[in-house]
Amino acid sequence: MKQCLEIMSRPSSGAGDGGDGTGSRTDPAWQYATALQGDRKKTQCNFCGKKLQSGGITRLKQHLSGLGKDVSKCPQCPVEISRAIGEQLRGGRQRRAAMEREKQQFEEAIRGTVPESSEEHEVEGWDVEDMTEAEARQMRHAAMASRETLRSDAERRRTGAGTSGAGGSGSGFVEPEPQRRSKGIGSWFSRSRSRREEPVPRGRDDYVQVLEQDPAVFTKQGSKQKKIKAMFGGKNRESVGYSYSKWSFYHGIPANATTGPFFQSMLDAVAEAGTGVRGPNQYELMTHYLPQHKKELQDWILSQKRNWEDFGVTIMCDGWTGPTRKSIINFMVYCDGRTVFLRSVDASAEVKDADYIYGLLQEVVVEVGAQNVVQIVTDNGSNFKKAGEMLMNNPDYNLFWTPCAAHCIDLMLKDMGKISKVKRVVEQARQVTTFIYNHGYSLNMLRERCGGDLVRPGITRFATNFIALKSFEAKMAGLRSMFASEDWFSWRQSATPQGVEAQSTIASDEFWQNVKVVVRVLHPVVQVLRLVDTERKPTMPLLYAAVDALKVRVKALIPRGYKNYIKIINDRWESQLMHPLHKAGE
Repeated sequence: MKQCLEIMSRPSSGAGDGGDGTGSRTDPAWQYATALQGDRKKTQCNFCGKKLQSGGITRLKQHLSGLGKDVSKCPQCPVEISRAIGEQLRGGRQRRAAMEREKQQFEEAIRGTVPESSEEHEVEGWDVEDMTEAEARQMRHAAMASRETLRSDAERRRTGAGTSGAGGSGSGFVEPEPQRRSKGIGSWFSRSRSRREEPVPRGRDDYVQVLEQDPAVFTKQGSKQKKIKAMFGGKNRESVGYSYSKWSFYHGIPANATTGPFFQSMLDAVAEAGTGVRGPNQYELMTHYLPQHKKELQDWILSQKRNWEDFGVTIMCDGWTGPTRKSIINFMVYCDGRTVFLRSVDASAEVKDADYIYGLLQEVVVEVGAQNVVQIVTDNGSNFKKAGEMLMNNPDYNLFWTPCAAHCIDLMLKDMGKISKVKRVVEQARQVTTFIYNHGYSLNMLRERCGGDLVRPGITRFATNFIALKSFEAKMAGLRSMFASEDWFSWRQSATPQGVEAQSTIASDEFWQNVKVVVRVLHPVVQVLRLVDTERKPTMPLLYAAVDALKVRVKALIPRGYKNYIKIINDRWESQLMHPLHKAGE
């Protein structure tokens, strides 16, 4: 009964993007289309230029996804865009089909397809397994009453009888004048009636006849129809969330996995398959589905390669050594805002001199196509730098070698870390954090007094030293309170040489003054590092201006001690980072 009433109260829903297919301007597909002459029914594909004279954005989406019956698929649309739009179209069709099924079920019920009784406690169109016999009987009576009302209304319209004194069985309700034309099942999904449109009861007996079956048959005065969000949320969403969270917590799946691009499509596929479907086992995942995803990724990479000739590419080379001392060199290709992993080389058994690096880079250039390569970016090692110069001097290639900007800025921080004042304050901060984190008692005091942990200065990544000193500065009051407390002096380890040194550092005004100065000076350098290390947008056009602004900022911060810092910036910039490509990008 409840499900029947919910269906009756649902508002009508269109076809998704308008009956004429023009769609809303907020439809994401409009970024791939252009309205012709301001008419949104006529569109032009931004990829292949095909003009569609009718159908609006809906037909354009069929063109991009290849799902339309009478429209050709766009040959130049990227695979990921085509797939995403296809999923959107299929999702809309599934939602519309589900709504049509609900309407059909309700129409069949009120026209007389509901059986008088059922041995399996099932009424056609609704699952009443959880209902009591009395509730199921009430639902059948309500449907029968509605059926009788429709029949009597149809008879009055056929005979032309008036509304007053025209009897009729069923609910005992008659529609007020004027008579309204029947709108079919769609009228049940329209807005709620106003007070003037409400049916008027003929008498108390007829009124009670329906209400005794179920008071919820008639909506209360001023009641509202359910919103789409409420219909597709509520208990169903709670059930899905509980089941998924139980599975993910049991297997240790990170909570942020739900923000991934394929999470909702997975839920939609499971919902479409229905209850009882068996998921894949570990053998099927590795032998059946993994090759499919590999093929899909290879197709995507192939689609990206088609753009290499049009836009040109940047080859990026990144070498690193892991905890096991295994040396790996990765090669990636950047083009038109997208990065593709190309290959990985194990160089553990090789002498990584300039000739070896040059040979690897040559192989990659040939694989990508020398005519497509605009520049090669590597780190600032002398072997990589010499190999890059060898490529630029090769008459067969017309390309640039540029060092990694982020690596160069990080080396500036490394050189600044060798300045005596900076080196001293970093060493003092490292000694304090090492002592605190070596003892559980002091670590617990730190977390109680400061409300959290300190960032520990790193050994190799020089930007972490700045972050660590900034963490010290933010927790200065808590640290001073901790090292001056009774708990500290009553602790046995506070009297050790390391404890005395840590307490002396925290109590020193000179230490905190140096922390503030170093943080102020290194802050603009770290800002430039974050700028060039971002993946949001290309930063080459900003590099010249960023370095110039960096030098101006450092001079303003320490007017009497800026020369050492400016010399470090100029040395790294002029000998390694400054390049004609950066100037051309301004």
